[in-house]
Amino acid sequence: MRWTSTRREKRTLSVPTRLSAWITAALLGCALLGLSATPLGQNAPSAPAQTAPEQPPAAPSQTETPKPAAPEFFVLIDAGHGGDDSGAIFRNKLAEKDVTLSFARQLRSALENRGIGARMMRDSDTTVSLERRAEAANGQHTGIYIALHAGVPGTGVRVYAPLLPGFGQSTGLEYLEDQFDLFQHGFDMIEALGLDRPYVVGESLGGWMAAEMAALRPKEIGRLALTAPVGLWRDEAPVVDLFGSMAHELAPFLFHDMTCPAAQQMLGLTQLFSDKDDRTQEQIETLIGMSRGFRTVAKFLFPIPESGLERRLWRIKAPTLIVWGEQDRFISPMYADIFREKIKGAQIVKIPNTGHLVGIESPEAYADALIHWGKG
Repeated sequence: MRWTSTRREKRTLSVPTRLSAWITAALLGCALLGLSATPLGQNAPSAPAQTAPEQPPAAPSQTETPKPAAPEFFVLIDAGHGGDDSGAIFRNKLAEKDVTLSFARQLRSALENRGIGARMMRDSDTTVSLERRAEAANGQHTGIYIALHAGVPGTGVRVYAPLLPGFGQSTGLEYLEDQFDLFQHGFDMIEALGLDRPYVVGESLGGWMAAEMAALRPKEIGRLALTAPVGLWRDEAPVVDLFGSMAHELAPFLFHDMTCPAAQQMLGLTQLFSDKDDRTQEQIETLIGMSRGFRTVAKFLFPIPESGLERRLWRIKAPTLIVWGEQDRFISPMYADIFREKIKGAQIVKIPNTGHLVGIESPEAYADALIHWGKG
């Protein structure tokens, strides 16, 4: 789920909390290496033997326990966009991804010249997923995370996109007993960030959470966008059983285009489930991330993702946009009409050739719809 301030400010990194967040990346780590002054496999040269004068026996010495080395922290610089995602295109056809990469390299050099450890999320024109960025930003040794974006002055907004407890490296799930604790957690976040009636965007699980928050405290949400949210149920169009399916079985329900990189990545997860002990550390971390994400979803949506939201939808007062992929096979697009019927003044945008994960399959059309709605 995303909270967007109505203030016109420079943009920051957006990391969506959506059902696809179980496709996680490995943690970015850092190892401290101890190097010997003598090359391995060689003995230090011996000095000529000398007879030492007799000395009185030395007093027993007390061995001090060496203090553990302090962990090494570094600044992580994230040059926005990259690869297939060019970002904004300026008048001279210069792409935002190139601007951010150039500035990131200069920033790294400036920091290193001052003795500050710095690493870059990308040092070439490559694609980095939002999930990977979120994992690295919350990495064990990431002391400071800097996300770089470029834009025309006065046209950007500040985007806050927290990860729900259990996704990525976000913790604290044990403190949320039920769904209302989860909703209160969302309001606590808004208050902590000092946002006044923000524009809230929620996708799938996050869409359900956003709708519930807007219904529980109508005056505290300024605008609302719900993207294929769970939370409703019709026997004639049941939501696909998330908890009884393997990753490769879910992929055709989540994606319309099974040849897209994200769908292929999800299908590849099946290979990690085996009796062989041949997984890399990165693959192990991926499985752990999947398990943590499923645990969060199960805590609030198992066994049926319906807990009375429909009875509360009429309470929503914020101008509401309903976004759905026309080829969504996970949650039928017919539910968009129910949301529009129950929320006064709600409007629908259906994006063609798109499945459940709208932001992954049709990012440009999706962004255009959200930005247009945000402008009122």
